[in-house]
Amino acid sequence: MIQFYEIDKYIVFSKDLPRQVLPKQLSPDVTEVFFNSSKNGVFIGRSEHQNVPIFWNSRLYPNGHCCVLGMSGSGKTYFVKTFITRAYFSGAKAIIFDWTGEYVPWVTDIKGKVLEMSIFSFDIFPEPEEIHENLSNTVFILSVLAELDNDETVALHELIYQYYMEKMKKPDLNEFIKICKSDKRINAKMSYHFEDLKRLFKNVGNIEEYLKSEKILCLDFSMIEKEKQRILFSHIVLNLVYQKMRFNNTIETFIVIDEAWRLLRKKTLENLIREGRKYLHNLVLASQNLADFGDIVFSNFSSFFIFKLQSHSERMLIAKSLLIDEETIEKIGNLPRGKCFCNISLVGKNAISFFVKRVEGEDGIIWYTIKYGDAMEMQIERELLIRRLKENGIKDNDINDILNYLDLHNRNVSIMEVARKLVQKGYSLAQIISLLRSIQIYDEVIVNVLAELEEKEDNMNKVDIELSD
Repeated sequence: MIQFYEIDKYIVFSKDLPRQVLPKQLSPDVTEVFFNSSKNGVFIGRSEHQNVPIFWNSRLYPNGHCCVLGMSGSGKTYFVKTFITRAYFSGAKAIIFDWTGEYVPWVTDIKGKVLEMSIFSFDIFPEPEEIHENLSNTVFILSVLAELDNDETVALHELIYQYYMEKMKKPDLNEFIKICKSDKRINAKMSYHFEDLKRLFKNVGNIEEYLKSEKILCLDFSMIEKEKQRILFSHIVLNLVYQKMRFNNTIETFIVIDEAWRLLRKKTLENLIREGRKYLHNLVLASQNLADFGDIVFSNFSSFFIFKLQSHSERMLIAKSLLIDEETIEKIGNLPRGKCFCNISLVGKNAISFFVKRVEGEDGIIWYTIKYGDAMEMQIERELLIRRLKENGIKDNDINDILNYLDLHNRNVSIMEVARKLVQKGYSLAQIISLLRSIQIYDEVIVNVLAELEEKEDNMNKVDIELSD
């Protein structure tokens, strides 16, 4: 498929871009990244200097892993969506781990497949003839669930293996509970999770087939209530991706994990990071907190896309890890939404760095700015805000009223006004707290909002009493 982009009011086809006149100031390394990859690359945007179109091509880099950093509302998630959309139109696949349902409307719009993971179950126990190959994976998943230490994990492995040798079959739930109860240490930790284990003894839904057949697959974990179950199920799926990638290695595949801290310390993810390039599997990890990422990311990722970061300490960590000068680091702290700093390593060469003016297509999405005095200002996409309102029980008519109010005020309002409107419409404080947390409002701001709401209610009651007197 030929893609086209509007560059300085002229329509230019991607196959023709290499023929454009190159600015003399660009180095050969930059020219290679910008132009030689345009035929098979993913269009990112245009450079801050000379307005040069920039293409990303994993074949030019040590690996295709991408790290996307930025505070809430900086354009980070929209960049990921744009990047994956263009990769998809270039023939790549994508598997998206969606914790909050943020990617669901977008995947639906581009005719991808959304799987509601709360209805799936997994049989994690192997058949007897497969225990030597797969039992370790099963024990690892169980150890993650119950937070077993190394000695307890080894003991559990031995107990399950012994059961297989004696019974020559895989255990059902009751039999596994008996296995756990035979060791006091394991039972003390595992007994808290026996209810969760019910979903680990039978397969409901053939997720392996979806992983193989779908070009854009969104795994929606948002309806799984328990955080621990979300992490457990996502790890099981990630383990499936890892096991199958050596057999599904003919198409470049992007594994997108937003809020990557949930899985970053897991062994399977580390294995994917280290082995992914061999099998055309690329990780795209996104986060608003640099502390989520350890040495494994900075040591094994070739591409970094950094949006606005306000924290000075985080910018200093980036400076140290990527060898970025102080002037650039300060600039990252003041980037407008949609503009990002790129640091890309080339095979056999030093990394190159540059700013992209904005993520192309940024204007096509509706953003709302929500603030609380000088303490907080954040941006949220219209579709995501609608989803969060619905999830917290806000009625459709009331959602439309809130959106109209936002539009009338240039899409820039105080969170207090939104909260007051919800109170006026009869919604409980519990619903309002849940909504504010779901759109990532800081707890200290929520406390202040509640205090102001209660103060206003007290004043209203006082007026009512005086009028009655």
